Formats: sequence, C-alpha cells, structure tokens
Amino acid sequence: MMKWPDIMHLLTDIRSILMLMCMFWVMPGQAREYVADKDYFELPDTVTGVPDVLSYFSFNCPHCYYFEMKSNINNFIVASLPNGTTFERYHASRIGASGRDLTRAWAVAVFLHKQTEMTPILFRAMQQSHSVQSETDLQKLFIDQGISVDKIKTLWNSTEITASVNRQDRLAEQLGLRFVPAFFVRGKYLVNNMALDTSTDESFEKDYAGVIQYLLNKKPAVAGNASGAHP
Repeated sequence: MMKWPDIMHLLTDIRSILMLMCMFWVMPGQAREYVADKDYFELPDTVTGVPDVLSYFSFNCPHCYYFEMKSNINNFIVASLPNGTTFERYHASRIGASGRDLTRAWAVAVFLHKQTEMTPILFRAMQQSHSVQSETDLQKLFIDQGISVDKIKTLWNSTEITASVNRQDRLAEQLGLRFVPAFFVRGKYLVNNMALDTSTDESFEKDYAGVIQYLLNKKPAVAGNASGAHP
C-alpha cells in the first residue's frame, strides 16, 4: 500500500505531465508563423477608409455557399475577431448572373438590418431553386418577408443604396478582388484560402481565424517603401 508522501509525489508528477500536455496542445497554434505570398498576399498599395477586416462574398459562389450554409466557417471566423475589430461584409458584383443586382439586394438587406434573415434566402434562391431571373424577383424575396412593396420599390434605387453599391464595387476594384470568399485585413493583406489547413472544417476555420489575427497584429513596414493610398 502506498504511503501518503508517495501519493502526493505521484499527484505532483501527474499534474506536471498534464500541464506539459496542455503546453504542447496550445503552443503549435500560438507559434504558427504565417508567411507572405504563401498564407497571405500583401497588396501593392494600402487601401484607406476600410474596416480592420473586410470580407467579400457572392450569392453565386459555391464556396461562399459552403462557408455560410453547409458549415460554421464564416460564423467562426467572424466570432473569432478580437474585441474592437471593425468588420464589414460586401458583395462581389462581377461574379455570376445578376451580380450587381445581388449587390444591390445585399445593400438593401444591410440597410434594413436584415442580413441574418436574407442571407440564407438569397443563397437558396440563387443556388437551389434558381428562382431569380430579374430585379423584380429579388425584390419579391424581401416582400415575402413582410417588407412592403412601396418600401422596397422606394429603397431599391434610393441614393443611400446606390452609394453603398458603388462603394462595394469601387473597393473591390481598389483592393484587386480576384476570388471569393475573400478576407482583407487593414486594407493591406488578403488571406490565401488555398494555403490553409483544409483537412477538416474545424482546422480550416481555426487556421483562417489565426492568419487574420496574425495580420491584425502585424507591425507595419518601415516607412520609406510605402506606396500612396487610394483616395
């Protein structure tokens, strides 16, 4: 039978082993060093007047559909942003049919604070039922959610919505948007989706959140080589 001092010594050893295991479990994620031109791209010019993290997607994009509708990837990435990080989500007009009309629909959803309700509806309409053939079809999706015909008709081509659409298109151009889903950090960096760990959804979303956090914390380059920002 073990004596009390022996038992205490054993418990101390077990605690030490468990602490060591926890260290090895945490350290790989913390020590991950992301590499330029591999894990992320550095834009030639910093685009000013943008949030800390800016995401572009398209209701026509199958990968965006998967991020949003078939997995928790998008929600995990957004929920993992550090407190105080400014974030916005824009629609890419140049992808697929009705691209710019969909950007307008997204601007309307944002204006009405209906992103949560309208996102799955718009994705399903474009990639499941294929029920959208015109601007009128898009407006009907909002009307079916209880928004009055007059309100939608008035809002659709209003100054506020048109300005939002133009901003989304202009920033896509300035940032050199070339694929979606895309996450830009501080108007300077673009995450390279293809370089991240795709072995499981969980590893992918953690790697994605990790590179964004890394870029948010990345020290700016020494002045002297910086290019002029876009107005």
